[in-house]
Order: sequence, then structure tokens, then C-alpha cells
Amino acid sequence: MAAAGGALLAEGGAAAAGAELRPEVAAVQVEEAPPAAQTAGGADNFCCKFPKCFTCPGADTGCCKFPKCCNISESPLGRRVKGLVDGTPAVVALVVACLALVLLLVLYPIEETIHDVDWNSRRKYFGAALFILCVASLSSLYFDVFDGDFALCRIVFTVPSVALLFYRTVLYFKCGWSLFLLDLCPVTQICLLWTLWFGTSTSFIWKLAMFACINGPVAGSTFLLAIKLEVDSPEAFESFYLHVVGMLLSIKMREFIIADGPEHRLHLPSEDYQVWKIIKTCHTKMYLRWLIPYGIFLSLQPFLKPFDSMLTLFDYNVHAGKPLRDMAYWMWLLEVWGYLAAHALMATIGMAAAAFSFDFVQVHYLYTVIVLIGTSVRTARALIWGISSSGLMGMAWGLLWILLSFALVGTMWAIGKCRGWKTWRMRAAELNDLEQNGFQQQR
Repeated sequence: MAAAGGALLAEGGAAAAGAELRPEVAAVQVEEAPPAAQTAGGADNFCCKFPKCFTCPGADTGCCKFPKCCNISESPLGRRVKGLVDGTPAVVALVVACLALVLLLVLYPIEETIHDVDWNSRRKYFGAALFILCVASLSSLYFDVFDGDFALCRIVFTVPSVALLFYRTVLYFKCGWSLFLLDLCPVTQICLLWTLWFGTSTSFIWKLAMFACINGPVAGSTFLLAIKLEVDSPEAFESFYLHVVGMLLSIKMREFIIADGPEHRLHLPSEDYQVWKIIKTCHTKMYLRWLIPYGIFLSLQPFLKPFDSMLTLFDYNVHAGKPLRDMAYWMWLLEVWGYLAAHALMATIGMAAAAFSFDFVQVHYLYTVIVLIGTSVRTARALIWGISSSGLMGMAWGLLWILLSFALVGTMWAIGKCRGWKTWRMRAAELNDLEQNGFQQQR
């Protein structure tokens, strides 16, 4: 699986060195408005079509309905990319995350987590407040409550993400569950963190695959895995953070995704990517690069010492958490690849929902709300009525939620197609036209 992670990150690194631009792609250089534009008559005289923080490049072209929101010196794409490249250094975010990890280890010692200690009320309430603050902070950025830029979202996402992932890593190695970290969701989170901090110049194709994986199999697995918003311990909260919060962040990644290559050009293909093409991109650039090495590892696990007796997520889902290795080898292979085939099918359904979401931002909001509602319902059932969402019944409810969410998201996507809503490419083209027209007027 180390080879799998290396292959995934190598894709981003190769793209960063020289982004592959296909012949049908028309890339237009994003320029920055000259400082002189700031004194050209003021922001009141330009009609901003993008109300939040859009460049006001022309002083004599009309009326600005949102003068307070106009940032004359930078375009929204340029501002976000600049924030990514010139923002907080990664080492600072890592240091803050390590301090947060130390705090978690003091409040929730690993040994007590292993033995499921009943935390005293002080630690429990402090931990709940800390975790809820993490979600509230990212949600406020997601909904632009403080009009935060992408760089701010990145560090707010990264600090809890790294701290919680390190806490889970220490816990799993202590318990002998380290092979759980080879699952798709932790691998995707590591790739996402790398892309946000070190892969800002990667290609549109890689970032599109990342978007589809975060919003597809990772977010979609909340239904089958019965993910709840639990704050009993960092380990319990990490399940929610790992599967859901990346989806909240991804709404801010839309401009980041179309900033293609090391020069941050607007990626404007000749036509919109069809749903099947987004699914194919996610499979070829990311999902299959994890699935095939993982399947090979599981196939050989009975012969690999000392990994043969260690638990994996496959054991948890298929064998009820027991490391059964005494069956016939052909039966073991049948179970492994049957499980992975079902995993790939569910992941493809999730990728389709992610593709619908990438096409129209309205669909993305709907899909996010459905995932959050599902999480809230399972949390309420557990806390208020003490109903567990695990087992066969929980799996059946999870499948029902998947079918319902796919039907709702697909229906809204079809409505958007019929009513001519703006796709991601239309928004990028409009953004590019406004920038180019404004810069030409300034010249």
C-alpha cells in the first residue's frame, strides 16, 4: 500500500512539474489588475456580476450594486491562488496541528481510549466544545459567514485534520489496527492535504479526480458505515471529520480546481465534461490506483507475516471484525474480490453524485445537505433513542439512503440541465471574459 500512496502522490507531483493540457483545452492566462485600477473612479461605477469579492476592473462601465464587495486589486481566482501559494507556511500549520495533538493526548490518553473509559464530565464537555468549534469554524467559512478566502479555509481544515489523523494513527498502531489506515478514506485525506499545501500547481485532471473522490466514495460511505457526529473522544469524532468535513471544504475548491498547472491558467475545455468522463477521471487517476494494490495486498495477506493476523476494514465488514484465515484460499480470494467489486460499485455511484455536484453548484449544496441530514439522523437515533445503526439493518438503511440521495441529486441535476443552469465551465468562461474585458479597458 505504500506503493499505492506513492503512485497517487506521484501523479500530483508529475502534474505539478508540467500540467498536461489536452489539445481541446483553451487555457487563458490569468493576469492581475494593475494597482492604478484602484484609483480609477472608485468601485461604485462597475456592475459586479459576482457579488462576493470580484474584481472591479473598469471605472466607467456602469453601476456597481455591491461596492463593498469589490476587491479591485485582484480577481477571485488570483486571490485564492495567491492565498494558497503565499499564505501560511505548511510548517506553521504542522506545528499548530502537533500542539493540538498534544492537547488531545493529554485530555484523552490512548490507554484510556483503548479501554473505553467513561470520561469525566469536565473532559467530555471540553472535548465536545472543542470538536464542535472545529465544525462550526469550517462551516462558517464554507458558508462565507466571515467572507474567508481559500487560504483561511485550508488552515482551518488542516489543523484538526492532521491532529485527529495522528491521534487515530497512534491509537491504531497501539491496538494492532494499523491496516485500517490503508483504506480509501485515510489515503484520500492524505492526498487532499498534500494537494492543498504542496500540489497547488497540479493539473485540473488531478484536482477533479480528488474532488470526485472526496464527494463520491468518501462522503457516500457515511451511509453504509453509519457515520455519526460523536464527540466522546478524538477517535469517535475523527470518523465524522474524515468523511464529512472534506466535503464541506470542497465547495471552496471550485476555483482552485480550474486554476490549472504551475501558471494557474483558467482551464476552459471546448465543452463541459460529461458525467461519465468525470467518473472515468476519478477511477483512472485515483480510485483504481488505490483499489488494485489494496486488492493484491488482501489477496496475499494470509501469507504475509506478521500481517496475516492483523485486522483490516475488509475483516470488519465481511467477518464481523474477526481475522478468519483458515478457509480455503480460493474462498478467501472470492470474498476479497467480491468485496472489492461491491466497493467499486458503491464508489461509482458516489462518483456519479459528485459529478452531478461539480456540474452545478446548486446540486453540490443539495448533496452536502443530504449527507449532513443523514449524519444528524443517525446521531439523534443513537443519543436520544439509543438505536444502533450498525449490523445488517444499518447496512440496509445505508443502501436506502444511498438510493434516495442519488435519486434526489440526479433529479436536481436533470432539472438544471433542462432549465439551463450555469455549469462550472460557464462560470469559468464568464469569469475569464469579465477579467479580460476589464484588463483591456485598463490598458
